Amino acid sequence: MDADNPLLWVGISSLTLLASHMGLAAAPVRGRLVALLGLKVYLGVYSLAAVAALGWMVVSYQQAPHIRLWQVSAFRWLPLVLMPCSLVLIVLGNITPGPTAILLKEHPKKSWTPFGIQRITRHPSLWGIALWALAHLLAAGTPAGVLFFGGFFLLAVAGSVHIDRRRKLHLAAQWPAFSAQTSNIPFAAILAGRTRLIPGELSLPAIAGALMLYGLLVGFHPLLLGAPAF
Repeated sequence: MDADNPLLWVGISSLTLLASHMGLAAAPVRGRLVALLGLKVYLGVYSLAAVAALGWMVVSYQQAPHIRLWQVSAFRWLPLVLMPCSLVLIVLGNITPGPTAILLKEHPKKSWTPFGIQRITRHPSLWGIALWALAHLLAAGTPAGVLFFGGFFLLAVAGSVHIDRRRKLHLAAQWPAFSAQTSNIPFAAILAGRTRLIPGELSLPAIAGALMLYGLLVGFHPLLLGAPAF
């Protein structure tokens, strides 16, 4: 194994991000750390580990060679086409309360009814990240891109499954009804007839804000990330 290979460090940093998220969030580890440190300190440690791993990933990715594995002209436009959807999912996911919120304050007697974006998927923010990662992975077409963006895609998808398992365990009374009317995979519950999309439940100001953010990201992409958006 060549320790001087920049691609190796992209892969290791991506695995570190996955391990820090999934490891620290695993029920036995989380429970012991919360009991030992308290919830606030645990969340601080969790956030610090995530930021450190993310920073390592970014630096490793920037230093890696970008050799083309494939070059499909249509893939180049995927981020421009899919990023509005990604940002809408992320923004609406973060403003819509529900039992799959990452920092959920569990209410043992509270019943949850799917609302708005949750009718499309009960993990909108995570699927927004997955969509961002997949679009950029295909557009990049490099080994470094596969390792970097692939890490985020796996983290988002695995995170949605992990949260489902935790909520099924800790919200045993309310989870069956909520999960029966929703789906992890986007639009699966709608296509199966378990729920229906109600456009009026989607916040138009939030959608407008997500689209404005998209415009800013496209405009400032060279300044923020050192490369044009297309």
